Amino acid sequence: MKRSISFILTVALLWSCAGFIDIEPPKTEMVSRSVFTEDAAALAAMQGVYSHLTNSHFLGSGLNNSVSELTGLSAGDYDFLYNVDGFAEGDIDPGDPHVTALWKSGYKSLYHCNAILEAVQVNPFLDDATLAQLVGESSFIRALNYFYLVNLFGDVPLVLTTDYTSNSLARKAGQDAVYGQVLRDLAVAVSTLPMDYGQGKGQRVRANSWVARALRARVYLYLGDWQGAQAEASAVIENTGLFNLAGIDDKFLANNRGAIWQLYPSQSTMNNAREAINTFNNATIIGFMTVAESLVTAFEAGDFRKDRWLSRRNDYVFPTKYQARIRNSPPFSEYSTVIRLEEMHLIRAEARVHLGDMAGALADIELIRHKAGLAPITANSPEEAMARIRHERRVEFFGEYGHRWFDLKRWGMVDKPGYYPIPENEYLLNPNLQ
Repeated sequence: MKRSISFILTVALLWSCAGFIDIEPPKTEMVSRSVFTEDAAALAAMQGVYSHLTNSHFLGSGLNNSVSELTGLSAGDYDFLYNVDGFAEGDIDPGDPHVTALWKSGYKSLYHCNAILEAVQVNPFLDDATLAQLVGESSFIRALNYFYLVNLFGDVPLVLTTDYTSNSLARKAGQDAVYGQVLRDLAVAVSTLPMDYGQGKGQRVRANSWVARALRARVYLYLGDWQGAQAEASAVIENTGLFNLAGIDDKFLANNRGAIWQLYPSQSTMNNAREAINTFNNATIIGFMTVAESLVTAFEAGDFRKDRWLSRRNDYVFPTKYQARIRNSPPFSEYSTVIRLEEMHLIRAEARVHLGDMAGALADIELIRHKAGLAPITANSPEEAMARIRHERRVEFFGEYGHRWFDLKRWGMVDKPGYYPIPENEYLLNPNLQ
């Protein structure tokens, strides 16, 4: 059956907005009167939502003010070669442009998702499959953004509309309310998205039901829902038709079978994943950041990850998880990898420890260690098993999308402020944030 959809946005609207909480209403009637009468036009708007994730400084940009780099500094895994001391010391100025970039790009992405979700409700006119895809992908990316915002900033405005008047005065919502919305959005995504990567033409760069379930496994873990975390992680792990653990040199290659969800390299730069550009070093290039000595010494002797993912030069150690620096046109060999199968195994291992399944937890850990060239381990108590999991998560996920910083906070292991300050200009624009 064909449906029609009267969209109250255009691609131009999606990319012209400067922020979210402080977005001003559109100045042109063309925006509200614009109509997408074809599936292709609507899907182009959705593609723009993904493009923002790689062009912004929030998630997939790989730049020095993205989630991966800044939280790596907060967690003590990175030392920067230029001055961003506030993130390392836990004393961040609310006017710091890096924290402002995180906030604005996150809420800008939310605006894009809300715009599509609102448009879907107005005079639908699209194919049912396209409609489901738009709703599912927008819901997933909204959930993803709120997951990061609540972990970066704590209580944040929970804004589910594009209405400027209400958004400009939005109050902070408690973390329970934000997580509740995340789970509702993920439930929509799980139920409406396809079970394969067909919408990305076989590439693992578009969300599907398994991607949403993988993120839901992470959310359940953070909320202490051990049964839910184990069930969702197991569902993904057991889908061996799509997923298998990748070898140490393949984990960040485009569309490898260990990748659950990746971001296609930014169209604006036409390079491989920019994580490589940002951290790569050679005889004439020094990367933007170095690895802290405490992380270097955390690796066990013989760990392939230390040999492949760290590189020492001129008294500095650099992260080299991504190594394909520059390619001027497709095909690209590396994509920014947001969710991968190793996380599902370590989520399940942690949940199993809390559920009393020590043997199952150690089996999951052993699979990760085997790929790293390490021998199996033993644990004689839940505390010892958790210590093993904390170690594996650190050496496996350092510098990736906030894992280490968020882990330290949820484990109660930080001795500095756990949340970044809401940017100063947001307080000035919205007195309800005080």
